[in-house]
Amino acid sequence: MNLEKPIFQNKDFRKAMQHLFNFDEINTKLMSSAYYQQVSAFTGTEYENRDLVPYGFDPRQAREHLQAAGYSKRGDDGILVNAQGQRASFTLSYGSKGLERHMTVVKQTFQRFGVEMELRLLEPGTAFRNGLEREYEMTIMSRTSGLYPSPYQYFATELKETRNNNNVWAYGTAYTDSLIDVYRFDTDKAHRVAAMYELDAIIQDEAFYVPFWQAPFMRFLYVDSVVFPASFFPKRTQGMTDWQVFWIDADRDTRLQQAMAAERSLGEDTVVDVDPYLVKDRIEATLRAAAAR
Repeated sequence: MNLEKPIFQNKDFRKAMQHLFNFDEINTKLMSSAYYQQVSAFTGTEYENRDLVPYGFDPRQAREHLQAAGYSKRGDDGILVNAQGQRASFTLSYGSKGLERHMTVVKQTFQRFGVEMELRLLEPGTAFRNGLEREYEMTIMSRTSGLYPSPYQYFATELKETRNNNNVWAYGTAYTDSLIDVYRFDTDKAHRVAAMYELDAIIQDEAFYVPFWQAPFMRFLYVDSVVFPASFFPKRTQGMTDWQVFWIDADRDTRLQQAMAAERSLGEDTVVDVDPYLVKDRIEATLRAAAAR
């Protein structure tokens, strides 16, 4: 959300958008329940605040936040308006046609609760440029966190005052700047971690971006003659092909060719999921704990 745009300068309105985002519906209907909702701004690093939980789809809380933001009455077209007659309406810009089916579901949900979100598909380069220049109301952008996050480039007040940088939402305060400086300059690791945990919590509470989904896995498709080492799956990688080691096993290749010629099955491979670091277990345990609160 572009905090320079009046409609998103109201924190209650931003929180309402969080509670109207029905991730579970999208995940179940469009993504075979294979994904997990993103929560932290620093996911996958030791600076991720693991006490954070998603806002969750909650129309009741969304309605309360909309009312607090001044949107309590529906206009003739069903869209909420405030006392000044301004509609709860904004445009979402995006640069990937593949996201359209997901965002159509979001648009329909928002519409049902009185919020109009117009979809605007742009050429990818234009969408990216508009994000950096803050020439948008709401946009979709992908941002990753390195092993050592770089919060300054995303949340520094100094960058809020300029354009063409990664502070695409125009967020920053003197206090969050101080937390960022602890992370950047303090030599005590415990201080750095504590500062980032607090920054992570503040960013979530400010609600200026709706976290989408994460895929803490990689999918492989290969023929039976390709062999990987037993420890082929790294705990962390910056690029999928940086670490890959594999080879063609001559004996397996011969067996495969013979089976194909005879139209004979080699049998089902029952090992589908490999998770040596228990990433999936940890994520699902966290989600269960959050649901039980």
